[in-house]
Amino acid sequence: MCDNLFNNDTIMSKYDDASLIMFPSGYKEDKIYSLKPTDGSGDLTFTRASTATRVNSDGLIETASVLGSEEITNGDFDGNANNWTLDSGVTYGDNNLVFATDSNQKATQTQTFTVGKTYRVSIELVAYTSGIITVRMGSVPQVITTDIGVKTWDIIATGNLARIEGTFGIGVSATIDNVSVKEVITNNVPRIDYTGGGCGKLLLEPQRTNLFTYSSEFDNAAWGKTTSGSAAAPVVTANYAISPDGTQNADRVYFDAVGVSSSDRSGLVQNFAFTTGQVYTISAYAKSATGVNQILQFRVAGVQVGGELIATSEWQRFNVTFTATATTTDNFGIQLRGDNTSNESDLILYGLQLELGSYSTSYIKSEGAATTRLADSCSKTGISSLIGQTEGVLFVDFQLNQAPSDTNGRLLQLWATNDTTNSILPLVNQSNQFQLAIFGSASGGAIIPASASTLLGLGQNKIAVAYTSTSFVVYRNGVLFASGDPTGFFPTSLTSLDLGGSSFAARNLSNPVNQAILFKTALSDNQLADLTGGNKTTFNALAEFYGYQIL
Repeated sequence: MCDNLFNNDTIMSKYDDASLIMFPSGYKEDKIYSLKPTDGSGDLTFTRASTATRVNSDGLIETASVLGSEEITNGDFDGNANNWTLDSGVTYGDNNLVFATDSNQKATQTQTFTVGKTYRVSIELVAYTSGIITVRMGSVPQVITTDIGVKTWDIIATGNLARIEGTFGIGVSATIDNVSVKEVITNNVPRIDYTGGGCGKLLLEPQRTNLFTYSSEFDNAAWGKTTSGSAAAPVVTANYAISPDGTQNADRVYFDAVGVSSSDRSGLVQNFAFTTGQVYTISAYAKSATGVNQILQFRVAGVQVGGELIATSEWQRFNVTFTATATTTDNFGIQLRGDNTSNESDLILYGLQLELGSYSTSYIKSEGAATTRLADSCSKTGISSLIGQTEGVLFVDFQLNQAPSDTNGRLLQLWATNDTTNSILPLVNQSNQFQLAIFGSASGGAIIPASASTLLGLGQNKIAVAYTSTSFVVYRNGVLFASGDPTGFFPTSLTSLDLGGSSFAARNLSNPVNQAILFKTALSDNQLADLTGGNKTTFNALAEFYGYQIL
């Protein structure tokens, strides 16, 4: 169950006092719903002009998506054909479409689909006796399994004809109903991520590129199979096991390292133009194919980086960060070495990623070319009525898993003109130190500078910044953390916010956000301590109190 921030006896009063509450749950394309205000005026705008993955509540990797408008209407066959063209032997009955026994029957409806876009097709199989039923969008058939119920597929359109048909020369006797075809939207869809379990967190990441041209198809020629010494080339069995995305698309790779010399190796490699001094991170999902612990190594230009890694019988994501020592085109590889006790390694692999940066980000699938996921952005303008203009509190509950990718990562930035004119900027620098900068109409700067005393610990950080025209107080995880005096450059006419980044510069927080809240009045020290620490109760109580439905 998801936890919110407050004790039972204070939940109503504190949430009544809040002017804006963002708890990452409800969302759609371009938007994250706020719990408060309930009229939608505080809903946040979200952008990311590319697809991206997340870990869902079942622990599986998936592409974040929502469904667009329905492409096929009147698909419930309620007593008529509803614009479908039926072959002889196909009839419509009471709220369904009936295929009688025949060798090749079709029901077709022409729609305008965009070739290359993905559409979600849903069909209810009401009854089944014999034969094979398929659904098509263009030329590629998808076979409907013969168990009764609703079947759903994501299909990339190859033409503009939607078909439901019995094919392959096998007689069909079946009844279908409730046909739906909707576009699958992936760009600008917020990612509520469940990595590590618990409540969903809003994932806000910088732009990154997976440099590998094929991230999971290790039988592809893009992956060289190398040997040295007396070892044989690795052997790949494609689609051998269920991967972390829940489908059977993980490859088994048997690495031979027969011999007793450390030079006896086999490996998978790709070549890259590394730049000296640049920091790179390699990541891969791996597990043992035999149930016995297996050894793997990451190697660059033949040199091991990151030490020996142990793959168990459970999926793990391995991460290794290294700094290039030369500007050269050279190979990266997963390799195994032979010795007196370990002469082979048998692994199941998925989702290899090589990216420029000091930590790994969410999985970026590549299928034939280096693939880029663009940066996430979350903001809201025109909300001066929700921001305390002379006093207030901004609160962010976030997971600090790694240092921000940029010079500093903004937590919850309030601004009017821009981020250096009339603004309040709580941030985390690349040394994981907190800093608070304030700008008025003509001047400003850091009123709480980054220092050893403002170092943030990894893990959950709940930070509340209470402000008036004469003082700023920061509480972190239930205790007073820092304070400062904004006299002389307090901002005016605050109208907008940026969550986990900035509208004006690369300032990505690079860490998931659990919750964000604004108050239009400054809370007391005891209230700030309670807000950032104290006992917790379930989010369900809050949702019930506000009548909020998770979408």
